[in-house]
This record gives sequence, C-alpha cells and structure tokens, in this order.
Amino acid sequence: MYPDWPESEADLMPLPQVDGPKLKAFKFSRARKIDFLEYAGAGTHSQVFKVKIEGEIYALKVFRWTDGDEWPGPDIDPDAYSHEALTAFANHAEPFNCECRAFARLQESGHEDLAIRCFGYVLINEEEEKEMVGRFERARYPGKRSGREPPLRAIVKAFGKVDTLFNASVVKKMFRDIVQLHRLGIASLDVATRQLVDGKPSDLSQALTTPNFIMTPELNPLLSPEQVARLENETFRCCRTDFARVEDLVLVWNQEHKKARDKIWIDPFPNQRQHNLRKMPARRNNLPYTFADPRLYDWRKSSVASDESEGSINATAKGGRRQRPGGNVDSFRGSRGSGAKKKQRRIDLFPARWYYECDDKEAADLEGWRDAYPRLSEYEYRDGLIFPPAPKKPPPPMAPLSELAPEHRRTLEAFGTIPRQT
Repeated sequence: MYPDWPESEADLMPLPQVDGPKLKAFKFSRARKIDFLEYAGAGTHSQVFKVKIEGEIYALKVFRWTDGDEWPGPDIDPDAYSHEALTAFANHAEPFNCECRAFARLQESGHEDLAIRCFGYVLINEEEEKEMVGRFERARYPGKRSGREPPLRAIVKAFGKVDTLFNASVVKKMFRDIVQLHRLGIASLDVATRQLVDGKPSDLSQALTTPNFIMTPELNPLLSPEQVARLENETFRCCRTDFARVEDLVLVWNQEHKKARDKIWIDPFPNQRQHNLRKMPARRNNLPYTFADPRLYDWRKSSVASDESEGSINATAKGGRRQRPGGNVDSFRGSRGSGAKKKQRRIDLFPARWYYECDDKEAADLEGWRDAYPRLSEYEYRDGLIFPPAPKKPPPPMAPLSELAPEHRRTLEAFGTIPRQT
C-alpha cells in the first residue's frame, strides 16, 4: 500500500505501481541534502515546507498518513477492509497517489504548464523526519521488506507565491484550464483560489486520473450495465462540480462586492464555436452537460509513449553527464542537458460538449450538484476488482390502509405519514 524504505536507487520506482501515469523519484545529482528553510503552511492532506536542494529553492509537500475520513476512501474504519482492498482503492484515490498520477499525466502528455511544476517524489529519511518531529502521524502498515513503518512521502514542486488577485481574467483562465485537464483525463479537482500559485493549480491531491475504477469501467469486465451507468453518473458529477465551483467563487465575489463596477460578469468561453441548433435533436438542448469528457483520453497510448521516452532518458543518464536536481522532469521538456524531448499531446481548446442522457428529475438534481467526491464508502472490493454500489431498489408499496395492523397505523399517524382517522 505504501512504499518501503529504499535500500538503493533501484527501489525508487515510479509511483503508484498501477496501470496509468506514474511519477518518477526526484533526481539528486550530488549527495542527498534537503535544507528545511521555513514552514510554509498546511492543508487537509499535507504540510508544505520551503526547502533548498543543491542551491535551488523548492516547495516540499509532505503527505500525512490519513484514514478514509480524510480522503474519499472505502470506509472511515480501515480495519473493516483487508490490506489488499485498501491498496486497490488507495492506488487511485489516496491523496499522495492522486497527486503523483495527475502530475505524471501532465508530464507524459507535455502539458506541465497547466499546473505548478513538479520535479518528482521523495521518501523522507530519518534525519529529515527529525526536523519535522511532532507534525505527522505514522502509517498503519509496515513495509514487507523492512518490517518497519514506511517513510513519509513527499512531492517536490516549484516554490511560488499564492495568488490573491481575482478578476474576470482569472475566472476565464480557470475555466479553460479545467477544460484542458478534463481533456487529459484528470477530473475531480480542488477548485479554489487558495491553491493557485503563480497563476496555476498547485494542489492535485483530490484529482482522479484515468485509468481508474470510476472513470474507466473497462478495468472491471464483470460490471453490470447498471453499474457502468452508475460510474458514468459519478464521472459526470465530478466534472460538473469542477465548473460549478468556479461559478460559486464568482457568486461569492459578487455578493461581497456591491458596486457594479467591481462585479465579475463574464462568459468563460466567449470565442467558443456555436453549435448548429437546427441539426441538434430538440431533447438535447434540455440535457445537462459539461465541457469535456475525461473518459475519452487515450491513456494506453500515453503510457506506451512515456515508457519509450523513459528508456531514452535512462540511456542518456547512464552516459555520465551530471544532471541538475529534478532532472527527470527536464528530460520530458527537452531542456538543455537532458535526454529525449517529450512531444506535446494536442488538446482541442473547444471540444464537443458532453451531454448526459437522463430524465427531467435527474437533470434538475444535476443542475445544483456541488459534491465532488464519489461515495467510495459504498463501493465494494471483490476478487481483485472494485464494484460501485448497485442502484437502490424502490421500497415495496405500502399495504392498503384497510389492511394495516392498529399499532402500525397509530405509528404512521403519529409521524404524519397518513392522516388520522376521525
């Protein structure tokens, strides 16, 4: 479930070890040394430090060991699930793994500019942990090889300034960035101004990246048609919520700013091509929609291209040339002194909308939806596969009033379920 203490660099495998994008370990070009300069802040899943590594300033995000009540895990009580089951959920939904997968997807697709730059992960050693003593709780599961509680996990990012500016341009950019992230198979984002650093998202610890057991139903060949439909619904709600959160930010801003000149009035896509309504079915105009479908991203093609690029990078690294810290990321971008140049995957800035087929009642429910988290506590792990909950069956019809037992009738009358007899 968690990485074990490494005995050599060969143990620092890209994480998480599951199908899809994986984040590589941070590359130290000299003897490892992390200087902790100051405490930068904390969030639900982590604490952040300003650090210096080989003369460069970085933000080091160190992840807490969390149970299911702090991430959308299968249950708030881990003892109710086996280690194998928790691992299956954690590989896709635990905050550290979420962030690893999302940043790795940006790297393998050549779109690192959509978020703050990430340089890889590190496993905090004992000396470094002493500098953070008292700030973290340890994990529950010891490593299989060492038998010790696993090391704290961290991600190295560019250090920047948290943005305080909020205006129409910021809103427009947030919408467009969300569309592009969805097109890259990344959804369920923590959309908030507090996580914008140098104008870019910095926190992807809640993101779901394809392939995963929600957005990629083909991972489980035993799903029923009803369960596949449930996963489609969950995915659509995640995407809708990402955009709805931006609308909420604008709503709060306008409520706090009474003067018309200070309010934000904006169409997030003023240049989006218009749909030909004459050629669209009449019903479609009333369906809820979102601006991109993350399930359409070809993650298999990206994974193969990433593996081929990694082979070229490793061949270059073995040539003996000294790399700057975090050089594994430079190799993806093709900067000076690096290996292979990573080809950028083209993204359509104005993709076809994703219309969700549903009845009027569900459409009305989706209009006001704001909960980004799938209800994983209802999911089940069986025989190595994860299943969504089955659709709830409607309650059986109540017996005719004339057939109710007197005590049952009095109870229903007391709760106002049925009118009292006169």
